[in-house]
Amino acid sequence: MNSAHRDVSHIAKYDGANFSLWKLGLFVLFEQMDLIDITTGALILPEQV
Repeated sequence: MNSAHRDVSHIAKYDGANFSLWKLGLFVLFEQMDLIDITTGALILPEQV
């Protein structure tokens, strides 16, 4: 399996009432993919000149 494709079956599907559970699943996935700094805004792209 390509490393760009991750198994997301552990993430609960958002149904309008389970935001906390859905958010936690995405947070864990982003941490595993080392993307958490990008999603929280701690790491931003430099301005292009």
